[in-house]
Amino acid sequence: MISHANLFPMAISFALLSCLPSKAETFSIGIVYADGILLPVASYDGREWVNPWPSVVGEGDPPIQDLASIPRSWLPADRPLKRRWHLESFDGRSQLLNIRAPTRTTGALKQCGDRVWGLVTDTPAMRVECSYCCPFPKIGYAIDRRLPIRRFSPAAQSAPAVARLVESEFNRLEVGEIHRIMSSLSPTWRGYEGFPLERKAREARPLSVDVLTLARSSSGDGFFYYEATRKYPKPASAPDAACEWVSFGRGWIKSIDGRGRPLASSVTLTDCDRKGTESLNPFATIDVGDATHVVAQRFGWESEEVVVLRFGSSVEVLISSPVHGM
Repeated sequence: MISHANLFPMAISFALLSCLPSKAETFSIGIVYADGILLPVASYDGREWVNPWPSVVGEGDPPIQDLASIPRSWLPADRPLKRRWHLESFDGRSQLLNIRAPTRTTGALKQCGDRVWGLVTDTPAMRVECSYCCPFPKIGYAIDRRLPIRRFSPAAQSAPAVARLVESEFNRLEVGEIHRIMSSLSPTWRGYEGFPLERKAREARPLSVDVLTLARSSSGDGFFYYEATRKYPKPASAPDAACEWVSFGRGWIKSIDGRGRPLASSVTLTDCDRKGTESLNPFATIDVGDATHVVAQRFGWESEEVVVLRFGSSVEVLISSPVHGM
């Protein structure tokens, strides 16, 4: 199971990229690990998002001694590897970093056994306290061109109204999730003996909005990402009585002119280990044409990846790249 303590802290403010990249303005994004190694994860080529960087070290990979010997097939078309990137640290700092050399001797390899090519940078390594850190900790993300940015800020003034909308959407979706499980287990409801089937009884339990982050597009539209939980105790006679049931909900709320609309929301009934659920950490929002793209980290029970999402009438995944060090 992924240790959330080693993932990007949700309390830290992330950065909002507020400029609109034109067709000529191509750029790449990478994740920077605690040992200062950069892993390219996505590139915008002026038309679409791509990631030609290899996901694993292949046995037949050509010898790569320096930056000049990196295969062109590993890089976006017509775009050489930039030597200077802009690091956005999760502690709020912004600084330049320089690419020194390719490497496959990384902390992710030593700690987690991952075989992946990375890029050595001049970023000082962060001290890693654990002897077996999977996922391997990250310092921040980097962009290979200078883009105006605005930091994410906690949803404050608008939070009460949004929280009410989150609760309404959560309650609606939880009904559907309970019905789905009841239908699959009917008529015994085995494994869920003692679970409150009545909606009124469930909604009497407190709902905790654990995550509520906000980014705005250049047009002023607000994009709220939320995660919420409602917990239910198991009967004392249950063999795992200490591991309570958890309804886990997550999704987006798009706010236009002060009116919120839920997007891509879901509720999953699980228990204390959260198995079967996915969480999201949004990094940055980029306006591309009439759409808003979000670069984010998505992680689950045994997965971690960087995704680019497009916002329209729904939320579409444009690209997903594995993040190593699992």
